[in-house]
Amino acid sequence: MIPVGYMFKTVSPCPDWLKAAGVADIYSLSGCVSEYFTDYIDFWKHNGYWRFDSPAIMRDIAAKVGLDLSQMTLFYYEAFDEEFDGDAAAGRGLSQKNLFRPMSRRQPKRDWKAMT
Repeated sequence: MIPVGYMFKTVSPCPDWLKAAGVADIYSLSGCVSEYFTDYIDFWKHNGYWRFDSPAIMRDIAAKVGLDLSQMTLFYYEAFDEEFDGDAAAGRGLSQKNLFRPMSRRQPKRDWKAMT
């Protein structure tokens, strides 16, 4: 396993649309049910896995936006060092794997409005 990073998130009760009997709370990696602590992308402090190298980085962002993290849960993520690549495996069986690598550590900030 390789370290991926940290994220403060909201643990959400299971939504009615999920239809999962016996599931009380959702602890998801994505932000579609259990929300991220804030919209962090524009700060460009996240790592190549879109997580943070330390909780202190998120605390700094939260302080800048006036966010109280006391009701959030801190998660630490790890991943397998290989990932399944369905496109590469097509027609070659189901054994094709790639090394799991992050995106480049720091992406340049882009002004999408200026690009349209």
